[in-house]
Amino acid sequence: METRFQTMIPVERLTKTLTKQLAKNLVRRSLNRRNRGKGWLPALPLS
Repeated sequence: METRFQTMIPVERLTKTLTKQLAKNLVRRSLNRRNRGKGWLPALPLS
């Protein structure tokens, strides 16, 4: 049980960071698409 718990923690962290990166990429892509289609939306700074 202990070893399984220990291995599960970093996996959770990895998935969290991966989902964050994916979300950022998706937002950037949608913003780029919007900017290309309609030039009214200014580029938003994403931290």
